[in-house]
Amino acid sequence: MDEEDAPVTIDADEDGVVDAVTAQMSEHTSFIVLDQIISATAMLFTAQRIAAEAHRRGIRFLVDGAQAPAQLADPVGGLQPDWWVGNFHKFPCAPRGTALLVIPPEGGQDGQDLWPLIDSWGFADPFPERFDEQGTQDLCGPIAAPESLRDIERLWGWDVVRRYMSDLADYAERRVSEAASEVGGEDCSSPVRIPSPAMRLVKLPHGNRTPQELDALCPVFRDRILNELHAEVAVTQFDGELYLRLTAHAYVTADAIDRFAEQSIPTIVGWLRG
Repeated sequence: MDEEDAPVTIDADEDGVVDAVTAQMSEHTSFIVLDQIISATAMLFTAQRIAAEAHRRGIRFLVDGAQAPAQLADPVGGLQPDWWVGNFHKFPCAPRGTALLVIPPEGGQDGQDLWPLIDSWGFADPFPERFDEQGTQDLCGPIAAPESLRDIERLWGWDVVRRYMSDLADYAERRVSEAASEVGGEDCSSPVRIPSPAMRLVKLPHGNRTPQELDALCPVFRDRILNELHAEVAVTQFDGELYLRLTAHAYVTADAIDRFAEQSIPTIVGWLRG
């Protein structure tokens, strides 16, 4: 099976994303995997319009909504995907390894094409029952996930939390990019035009390192920031540029953002210059 990527620039708007993806569709396209929120760039893709075009052409598609549950109020609404998957250990605050699989209500062939990765008791059962008898699976995550969702709804309400996350993400992007620009001596504002609600990018000066060097640098810097500065942020690279990816949640405060901007950013920029 041949594979093709749809080249989407980091500064693309909604129309640009749709045009880039649909331009790769042809009579030979049988299957599409679409990220709903891009991890490396914190971009929110317009999945509904792309899904509609895939439906029109009879192309089956899977939506990778890893970052979408709870960050979006209704991540599956309007998509009608053949398959949708999303992680619940991120914004819903469930245990790691907890995820949700959604297929159309009628199931049909989309369900019967799905099999557990490990052969176990019940393997010959129809979908979804064959996923319920995996002797090696840990059920703590699926049991805890509804409770974590209910707890946050009970404490604050998810609509309130989503507004708070979005407002704080805006503040974090502005505050941290200003600090990085001042220390780094260049514009570190994000080029992203369609950010996800609770995630933002800030560009970092990286001294003309190659994309390969940046790929190797990202996990090292992420761990160093965590271990030495006691801050948890993602470090990503896209198209030869280095970024911090900031994420807001109910437990993140503006004071924490201020401390990171004032105390951590000068150190991080210094590391990159060293």
